[in-house]
Amino acid sequence: MTKADLLQRIEAANGPDRVLDGDVWHALTAKPGDVWVNDFADGVYHLQDPRDTIAYEAPPDLTASIDAAIALVERLLPGWAWFVDWIGMPDQPACHAEVWLPAQRSQHLGRERERGEASTPALAILAATLRALIAKEAEHG
Repeated sequence: MTKADLLQRIEAANGPDRVLDGDVWHALTAKPGDVWVNDFADGVYHLQDPRDTIAYEAPPDLTASIDAAIALVERLLPGWAWFVDWIGMPDQPACHAEVWLPAQRSQHLGRERERGEASTPALAILAATLRALIAKEAEHG
């Protein structure tokens, strides 16, 4: 699944979704040598503990928790700042978030600020984060 596919799913989500949590966590944090399993009854990706073949780490509540979403921003975009707000206007996305690289840390990237919109604060943060990652990949090939 591509980052663009995940972004579409996040923007379409109406609230927390454990399967989406697992898919985002797997797609954005997997490293060579990791063993990921998604054949549990819930269909959610879990990371196998490398020291214990029967222990698995469940994904953080990325789509439900602002704290978990911010921890992912800090892990994937170190040094970037974030902002989230809730508007709640009819016919508009309820939440908006931005992630950006502060000027004093600027790497003179073409894209140093991205915005996300979604139905909840955590989802909006994830959307902005994915947009930033997609832009960085596009810029660096």
